[in-house]
Amino acid sequence: MDLICETPELVLDDPSWQLLTYSDNKPPQYIGQSANVSRAYIANGCRINGRISNSVLCVGAVIEEGASVSNSFIMPGAYIGKNTQIERCIIGEKASISANCRIGVSSPDALLMPCDLCSNGITVVAPHVSICSGTIVGQNCAVENDILSYVIDINYKQENSPEIIEEVAN
Repeated sequence: MDLICETPELVLDDPSWQLLTYSDNKPPQYIGQSANVSRAYIANGCRINGRISNSVLCVGAVIEEGASVSNSFIMPGAYIGKNTQIERCIIGEKASISANCRIGVSSPDALLMPCDLCSNGITVVAPHVSICSGTIVGQNCAVENDILSYVIDINYKQENSPEIIEEVAN
């Protein structure tokens, strides 16, 4: 993410310091008419039809129309469905997030789970995970398994009461 700041410490196109790396043989990125991109690195093979800001998209990522990705890192081959909102996330390789989801958002109706590893507002979706349409996942979450059916109104309270833990387990 430091690469997209105003004056990055590492300048990738510095002619005095040649950067040699393997590059997939992919077509150039496609940025559709409905796309809106600001301060982003977008790799080859990406298809952008939504809004991208302050983010890095790796090879082959797809952002559908109406989707919004901000302050995030999207790994290779990840798919973000229509009208989905991604905020402060790391989306794993070939993860698939369906339409109308909200991931990494601050919301009272978001699925909130305690995570000892995440306390800085970042949500992580593991590689190859599928998240079904309409799912809302809050900040500081780690999604390691598929979410195949939408769970509504589950909030994990700080006091960890047995009733709440049982409801989340079900």
